[in-house]
Amino acid sequence: MTTIAEYVDPFIHKVQAAGKQLEDFSNLVASREQDILRGVKRLTQALDKCVGIDASSEASPIKKLLQESLSHYRLILREWSTLIVERIEGKEFMNQFEKSIILAVFGSVNAGKSTLGNFIAGVPFRDGVDDREVPYSSEAPQFYVYDWSDGQRDRGERPLPANRFRENEVQETSTIQYFTLDNGLTWVDTPGIHSLDAEYEDLAKKYVNYADLILFVSSSSSPAKADEIAEMERLTQKEKQLLVAITKSDRTESDVVNGVEVKTRVPKSSFDRRQQEEYMDKLIHGRGIDRNLRDPRFVSLSSYLALEALRTNDVDKFEASGYPLLYEQLGGVLSKHAIELKTERPRLEMNTLIRELREGFVSKGTRVDGLVQMGEKFKSVQDELLRTGEQLRLLHTELFRELRMNIEARIESELTALSFRFDQGESITSHQINNLIEQHALRELNQLIARRVGDRLSDFQHKQIQSMPLQINAEFKGSYQEHEFTQYATKEVSRDPRGLVENLQSLFLDKKFTELRIDEKKEIRQVRVGNNSAQLLEQVLEQMEQQLAPHVQSVIHELADQYVAEQSSMLTQLQDAIESFEAELHTMRFQEEVPV
Repeated sequence: MTTIAEYVDPFIHKVQAAGKQLEDFSNLVASREQDILRGVKRLTQALDKCVGIDASSEASPIKKLLQESLSHYRLILREWSTLIVERIEGKEFMNQFEKSIILAVFGSVNAGKSTLGNFIAGVPFRDGVDDREVPYSSEAPQFYVYDWSDGQRDRGERPLPANRFRENEVQETSTIQYFTLDNGLTWVDTPGIHSLDAEYEDLAKKYVNYADLILFVSSSSSPAKADEIAEMERLTQKEKQLLVAITKSDRTESDVVNGVEVKTRVPKSSFDRRQQEEYMDKLIHGRGIDRNLRDPRFVSLSSYLALEALRTNDVDKFEASGYPLLYEQLGGVLSKHAIELKTERPRLEMNTLIRELREGFVSKGTRVDGLVQMGEKFKSVQDELLRTGEQLRLLHTELFRELRMNIEARIESELTALSFRFDQGESITSHQINNLIEQHALRELNQLIARRVGDRLSDFQHKQIQSMPLQINAEFKGSYQEHEFTQYATKEVSRDPRGLVENLQSLFLDKKFTELRIDEKKEIRQVRVGNNSAQLLEQVLEQMEQQLAPHVQSVIHELADQYVAEQSSMLTQLQDAIESFEAELHTMRFQEEVPV
């Protein structure tokens, strides 16, 4: 490397990339939270539109069932809204510990944790900057402290006045400090071992539980002390990834220059560093702590040399400080897999909410239905409504059969009366017959519909049918039989004289003689013997059946459609709203498996 920035830049870029990914994920979660709330609101509005349904004691069972279902699920949606608001405002899908990669630093008092944190935050890079290249191009992060010393009981956090960790001081016994670098890495500086105030126990546990990496620092002056190893064992039980750094890994050399003693800070020798690292490694492996080591290499650090390297722009000295290896190890934590692990709980939390909305949940000891149960309930109501409508439609066969049976005798009686009038010479038209049948059929059909449909629908209100499209083509005709008879006719005809006297008279007196002759003629005559009333009845009933059957079917189907149309439309809209919301929720689910 030719510049210090070349060691630092890759780390900064990874921090910034992680920050961008986590910020994008946080915005995505927030957007989905709001989308779910809007979806619940839309579904509530769909339910609220289902108004005007009669649920009185006189209402039909299907209307009562529909109204009860609507009222029930309006209450459920209110519970849904409450649940979601609680999740968003109270539980937080993505809390403050999940919006960045968290690195928790542990170690003994005065082990150099604060100096190390300031260096990672870029404080020395910004102090006394001249024209040399500075890798930390973004603004300095804000430093915060939880400090309950001196009677402080403010459970919040407050900015550190100098916007940096205090160095070279014995730390307060109850102080947790942190900064977040470029929204990607939160560096948490904890109190020294055994110095954690009981007031901070819950907060410290949260940071440890959410930590993506534990950095344990031990001073080179006395590395791997018994209490440090014991603390590392306790942290190992949390199954967190662990890095180990040996700080203050430098020494002072004295030399005489021009008769004056000159002291110079130099890194500890490679031999000394290797011995301390091997000693640390032996103890860690002996206690089983090594199973959680992210990197088996222990970093020997000298913050003093690193600061000197910055002041003098000495790349070799910066390499000797050990910070290049630390930057490399820290950058390794900021991987895609780490970010996926970081977002695992929020993703599972969001998926849990979506599953509860779909399948139901328990609230205050009571089971609350989800979209699936809601959809099934309204589908069952709609199925029942459709069955009722279908039963109404099937009534037409029964109604027509009963209609014909009830009016056939009456029509026969009426036609008999008309037949008598016809026999008396009165002209009876087809139009009269048509009106007669329509009158009887219309009155009987209205009565049958009111009775039969009313038996099934207690709230049925029948509007009287005013007309019927009948075109009966029938008329009375006389009945005749043929009779054969003989017709006789007499006339006077000339004849020849008979006997002597008549011959003499004819000869001498020119007398003419005549006689009567009877002529016989066979004739056939049609004689009226009655009328066609019997055949007319069959003809009328046949035409009535052909025309009335489809009309009765049409009337009943129209009544059924009118009855179920409004409720069916409401239920269809509700089903569409439920299915739409369910499909929308499905697209909001996160993939639960985290790739390895």
